[in-house]
Amino acid sequence: MAELAELQSDLDELQRAKRSGVLIVRHGEKMVTYRSMQEILRAIADTKRDIDALVPTRKKRQMRVVTGRGT
Repeated sequence: MAELAELQSDLDELQRAKRSGVLIVRHGEKMVTYRSMQEILRAIADTKRDIDALVPTRKKRQMRVVTGRGT
């Protein structure tokens, strides 16, 4: 799996291409031509998922409060 900095750089390039409407994205020394904007959106989602897998997340806590009437 790629490093976080590399993935973030790829994500930045994909988002820049999305904003400008360009279907050609350069990742380092290689150039990728996407067939549609939908394909770029899928690549953005995949890259975000890869980044999320590398970044540790905090556990979510759930607290339950139970109240009742006093006797």
